Amino acid sequence: MFTYPSIVVFAGLGFNYIIELVSNRKAKIALVALPFVMMILPLIHIVKNHPYEYVYFNELAGGVDKAWGNSELDYYYHSTREASEWIKENAEKTGLETDGKIRVATWHVPSVKNYFRNDTNDFKVTFARWYQKGNIDWDYAVFTITGISPEYLNSEAFPPKNTVYSVDVDGKPICLVLKRTSKADYYASLLKNAGKLDSAIVLYNEALNDNPFNETALLNMSEIYLQKTRPDSAMVYLNRYFEIDPLDDNANYFLAYANLMMNNPVEAANVCENILKHNHKYMGAYTILRDIYLRQNNLFGAEQVMLRMIDAAQIDDNFAQVWVAVNRAQGLDERMAYVKLYKAFIESAEKKGNDKEADMYREYLDQI
Repeated sequence: MFTYPSIVVFAGLGFNYIIELVSNRKAKIALVALPFVMMILPLIHIVKNHPYEYVYFNELAGGVDKAWGNSELDYYYHSTREASEWIKENAEKTGLETDGKIRVATWHVPSVKNYFRNDTNDFKVTFARWYQKGNIDWDYAVFTITGISPEYLNSEAFPPKNTVYSVDVDGKPICLVLKRTSKADYYASLLKNAGKLDSAIVLYNEALNDNPFNETALLNMSEIYLQKTRPDSAMVYLNRYFEIDPLDDNANYFLAYANLMMNNPVEAANVCENILKHNHKYMGAYTILRDIYLRQNNLFGAEQVMLRMIDAAQIDDNFAQVWVAVNRAQGLDERMAYVKLYKAFIESAEKKGNDKEADMYREYLDQI
């Protein structure tokens, strides 16, 4: 196995060998000069973008402009330092703070918390994911673009209108500082969790008036209307959500659920299969698919979905109970249903090369 130093050595030796093959003096000079010419654009990038020079894509690949939204950029989260320093220097209390401390939300808690380690009297760092940030109590937020979908990044929702600072590389934002202008979505989430759905709707609408692309409010409003068995209303908010992120798993799960409620099982199944194409670990898509087949009394189809759940290691709490019911409906007794289940687990574990797990299920099989 080659190390980086050895690769550099071999590359140098190979380039030298090519130079030695050329007899023309001018061609030799051109070859010797070539590496220095090729360094010009990377050097310009380094000078322009220090200390983020490692966020570089060569011009043949389209540079940072082409990579932005399609590849990870600041994957070591270096930009969170500049963003954190900006907050410490510029943050203002607005009266929305809890405990008198300015809460800073981020997906990258270890790095951001480190930069506020000497400022804990005034700041508190808290965890939040980009798409669920509206559910969390925060005053400022630090987010690199890691984990935000390309569709969202290229939509009119990005950057959010409450962006107050941006760390850029070659003119492209790699990290944002957000300032909260309203906590209506946060208080709405508290009401939603308490089951006070009508009151939550009022506050979510207030949040959407403040920011029509508030993804937390849009998604939670669609969920509320599904809970209220009003899928047509849920679809209004889902369609608005899909304008900014059409491939979001949770939104598509709600779309499948809404279609099921509106008696569109084929469309619901198609949505679930689309989710599983790019995320085979999404449990909700499997359970909806299984329920569709069960409603249609398609026992074979339900069983095939459950075999896929085993392969994806996505087993819900009532999995064994449903498996036994499906197989008893096909003529097996309970013991033989469990025999078939354990054999399915063994086969799945063997396909993955997980001998320890396969042996565990063999022991279970021997006990029945």
